Amino acid sequence: MTAGRPPKPLESKALDGTLRADRDGTKVEQIYYENEAIMPTEVRNNWRAKEEWERIAPLLTSKQLLTEVDVGAFTQYCVSYSIYMDCLDKLTSEDGNFCTIIETKDGFVINPHVKIMERQAVIMNTLLGKFGLTPSDRAKLRIPQKGETEKENPRSRYLGGAK
Repeated sequence: MTAGRPPKPLESKALDGTLRADRDGTKVEQIYYENEAIMPTEVRNNWRAKEEWERIAPLLTSKQLLTEVDVGAFTQYCVSYSIYMDCLDKLTSEDGNFCTIIETKDGFVINPHVKIMERQAVIMNTLLGKFGLTPSDRAKLRIPQKGETEKENPRSRYLGGAK
């Protein structure tokens, strides 16, 4: 029989901002990677979401578009992707055709997986746009280059130093 609560996982501490090197020892270095966001449990436990995270997260972190603050939205995208792909698998029959209409005792109806896929597609497209992963949103996105400084706004002295 153990006494008390089990220790909180280091990944959760890192997301909460309570991870401390003096209390957690050398394990802290394993959690923090240079410019990499931490993969949450919802993604780690779902193989499809984890696969999508590992595919896109390095791209976004290298462009500084994915930070610890953005982990929640990116997690939602990865989970939506997983749900979408699971529904796609359930719609596909053995011969490779899609079963979008199913027969019930009352007649023919649209497969419920189609509606789920439509909703997940909307969520995914919205979240992809927030990270600049759609062509139109990528055109609007301005990523500062290394060594580049912003031009000073001539009205900044009147606005309290805002650029």
